[in-house]
Amino acid sequence: MDSPSWEAIRSSVLSSEEKYHSGDLESVKRSFENMHDLLIKTAQLPRTAMLLNEMVEYLNQFRSETVAHPNRCIEAIKEHQRIVGAIGRLDTDGAIEENKAHLHQAKTWMIEHYSSY
Repeated sequence: MDSPSWEAIRSSVLSSEEKYHSGDLESVKRSFENMHDLLIKTAQLPRTAMLLNEMVEYLNQFRSETVAHPNRCIEAIKEHQRIVGAIGRLDTDGAIEENKAHLHQAKTWMIEHYSSY
């Protein structure tokens, strides 16, 4: 993963906390989207890519809401940084575990967030 796109996404994810604190929430959301897109392409998961493409509107809405909630946004940024860090170290098992934890946290937050409506 030495491609320019990997370096760009790594840099974007690692700087997303600074972007968040400066109020640039749109850049944070874009870094979330870019990271997910790159990981799917890199992992060569066509069925997952097709499923996510069908759900893109829902995912974008969820990401917008995540970015708008300070606690979840910071948690997601740190989760993304851990995933990218594991990938950068070529730690496949670590990246998988970090991703599982991220998905679990996102699901838990979504259930808690939407159950109050």
